[in-house]
Amino acid sequence: MRVRGEGRRGPAGRELRVRGGRGRWVRRGKDGGFGEEGAELVDAVSRELVGPARSECVCSSLRMATRSVNRLYDRALAPAGLRVTGYSIMSRLAQEGPLSIGDLASRLGMERTTCTREVAPLVESGLVEDTAASDRRRRLLRLTGLGARKRAQAYPLWERVQQMVADEFGDADVADLLARLRRLRDSSDRLSNP
Repeated sequence: MRVRGEGRRGPAGRELRVRGGRGRWVRRGKDGGFGEEGAELVDAVSRELVGPARSECVCSSLRMATRSVNRLYDRALAPAGLRVTGYSIMSRLAQEGPLSIGDLASRLGMERTTCTREVAPLVESGLVEDTAASDRRRRLLRLTGLGARKRAQAYPLWERVQQMVADEFGDADVADLLARLRRLRDSSDRLSNP
């Protein structure tokens, strides 16, 4: 189904053409209405235009899916006062210990500048500490005691949303999706660094 705003002005104002499943065009009448069939088509088109557009572009489709999943996880972690990016940073530091900003960015698959921007509020709130390494030329990030407690508070919320996704999508499909995403990431890295 396609919608095309012609931009021509007539007695009914801006003309809207809707192409239905049978290939017929329905035009707005002089009274501004579409008739019964046209109204059904317009309702269907409105529903289609309100949601995310389907895309054949891998990048656009991944970005749309990522934004949707981020919103889901952000809402789930909100009672703990965290967003999913902060939770991911804190989890990585909990699992691997102190890391430089560059190493943390690399482990999270982020740009260094993005990682720096995402770490700043965690440092300001006392959840992550930025300290000098033993050679004093490098800075290391580490999870504080407060950060460890906040992460522990958020873990059941994260676990619950993980299970919700698995219940909705299916355990086998989630495992397959994660494996395919890793392959896609590896392929993309290879292609962008010839």
